[in-house]
Amino acid sequence: MLFSVIFITLILTNYFYNRSLLKNAIHAHQISIAQGVAKRIEEWTNGKINSINAISEIVENLNDEQNKDQIRDILVKGARISGFSSMYVGYENNHIISGRIWEKPSNYIVSQRPWYRHTLSKQAITINDPYVDAGLQSLVISICTPMKKNQQGVLCGILALDEVKQEILDMSLPKDGYAFLVNNEGKIIFHPNKSEEVMQLDNVSLNHLLHQKEYSTSEDILSFSKVKNTDWYIITKVRKAAAYAEVNRQFFINFFIYILSTLLFFLINFFYNFNQREISKKLKKSKELLQKFINHSSRGILIGDQNDNIVFYNEKFLHLTHIAQKEIATLKVYNIDALFYRCTQQTQKELLDLFEYTKAHCKEGEMVFEIIDTHKIAHHYYINMFPLFDENNVYEGLLLSYHEITQKYLEEQQSKIREEILIQQSKMADLGEMIGAISHQWKQPLNALSILLGNLLQFKQLGKLDATVFQENLNRSLENVHYLGDTIDTFRHYYQPQRQAARFDIDKAIEQTIFILQPHLKNKNIEITIENTLESTQCFNFKNEFQQIMTNLIVNAKDALSESISIKEKTIFIFLSDKEDNFKVSISDNAAGIKEEMLEHLFKPFKTSKGEHGTGNGLYISRLIAREKLEGELILESAKDPTRFLLTFPKMLKGVSTC
Repeated sequence: MLFSVIFITLILTNYFYNRSLLKNAIHAHQISIAQGVAKRIEEWTNGKINSINAISEIVENLNDEQNKDQIRDILVKGARISGFSSMYVGYENNHIISGRIWEKPSNYIVSQRPWYRHTLSKQAITINDPYVDAGLQSLVISICTPMKKNQQGVLCGILALDEVKQEILDMSLPKDGYAFLVNNEGKIIFHPNKSEEVMQLDNVSLNHLLHQKEYSTSEDILSFSKVKNTDWYIITKVRKAAAYAEVNRQFFINFFIYILSTLLFFLINFFYNFNQREISKKLKKSKELLQKFINHSSRGILIGDQNDNIVFYNEKFLHLTHIAQKEIATLKVYNIDALFYRCTQQTQKELLDLFEYTKAHCKEGEMVFEIIDTHKIAHHYYINMFPLFDENNVYEGLLLSYHEITQKYLEEQQSKIREEILIQQSKMADLGEMIGAISHQWKQPLNALSILLGNLLQFKQLGKLDATVFQENLNRSLENVHYLGDTIDTFRHYYQPQRQAARFDIDKAIEQTIFILQPHLKNKNIEITIENTLESTQCFNFKNEFQQIMTNLIVNAKDALSESISIKEKTIFIFLSDKEDNFKVSISDNAAGIKEEMLEHLFKPFKTSKGEHGTGNGLYISRLIAREKLEGELILESAKDPTRFLLTFPKMLKGVSTC
């Protein structure tokens, strides 16, 4: 009887333990997939928002009556270039101009339309709820922005939701799991089941999801992720029956094993008096197999209860931590210094902080840390801490999962080193361009110095070197020397990578870059213009890395214009603006544009349109620096008419208190 109780207890413990692990894994997988899709939808909407803003800046400067045809042409072209199904603009005077053929009904009042009123009330870009477009006969959304100059009005772009739908339909979830899209009011925007697209999600379920990020019903596991800049949420749904099928199957296998083991037990007892030694061997073997079954996991596992007592661990954990079995019984989960004793004190503190955070906030925690073995070799480990809850969602303990990732960690470090090498190679590739520009700048002052010094020598030989002549030539010589010194000061720190962010003026940083490149621009008859709409150009970021990006974009524009022989007035235009806590730097040119076959590979390494003269890494490195160093983004806004790149980065890096 005791044997049966122990066996059933072990089976049930293993079942519920694996079920808990699987639930956490499913939730993490759902969240990861949902976040990825949410990010792609976010990037998709951000691109459209940027296009709407750009078109609005043009249209709001035009009169709706005097420039009606021009506005309609802009809307048509803007829709085609930006990927909108259509664009329209409505005015307070009840005028509306559409980019497609549409006659306004007599009872149609622009100022009373929901899209118009909603956008003006918010005075910001709005993404309206999906609706079935009468002309397109498909589900669409409208992105609208208020216009403030000249006339009050609202400009909107219509977008089909097919791209968003496909992203959601392509999500890979277990078995018959699926995802759907809702707004913050619980209205289902898109659902794989067409009959549910117009339904309302249960408010209780929605509120639980928004606050808990994971919600279980008797039949399903639901998780969600918010789409930034919208009121939309991606919700994933997986059937428990499908998700737990393998665990349930394993449970029945274990139960079957129990039945067989029980029968075996009685048989052993029956034949005990005949062959006791043989029976003992079989029992020992069964015990070993059972122990192997419990310790089958490839990860070190430790479970603590709500009082931080260690209630379960496997052999893998003892192996990874080198703790004796008799020793672990005396420890608590929070005894990090004993569990991971080869860590540095700083790492032990970070692990303890992670434990306290996970327990206090009932949220999953994770980190990578280093342990030095007895041979002075560094090993890197990844640790997860999961809070455990009972059926009433009450905290009942903590699960710690622990495994070695040394090889993966080393590969990631090598990848970072390769990126740094590419960045440095890109700097060196631009160095020739900069040195060539400086040599052009120095020719005139050096020639002047030679002439002035020759004058002094000649006047001395003729006996005509008086104080006036001497002072005049000396002053002019000093002017040229100061000019050479200014050039050196500008270039001296230009290619040194910054280890720490610092305060700088982005307007002056751009002017310094142009100052060095000016000879090459002048030699190619290229004019460069800067328009600054900023109230303050002060920033706390990485100046040298910002200048490296600007150098690459200006040189690319210069090279494109140099190849455009037919263009007489070659111009590079730089526009400075801001939005909330971010700077926006737009660089455009009036060259022939970027070839269509290059667009796909534009930001990929070792891809160039400059033949043997280009490395193919310029834009790839620039985007890498923008993301990794400036914490911003570099995108292509327009491929031609004009070619325009947009660099966006924060005025102040995260963790910095003042700008």
